[in-house]
Amino acid sequence: MDRIEVLNALHQDAHFELASAFDLYATDAELRVAVITGAGDCAFCVGTDLKSLAATSGRWHALAE
Repeated sequence: MDRIEVLNALHQDAHFELASAFDLYATDAELRVAVITGAGDCAFCVGTDLKSLAATSGRWHALAE
């Protein structure tokens, strides 16, 4: 994660990228550990980017599928 200006808040694309990475991780029996890092020194990740979510009327349809 590298969105220091918003404390690494996750927008829709970031949610999709993380979901895809975890899906890939789950299918590889040889993987034992996943390390996720965030840029900056104030916060790892504050969660969902609420401004981005509001800009889409609160709907990230593909996440619910």
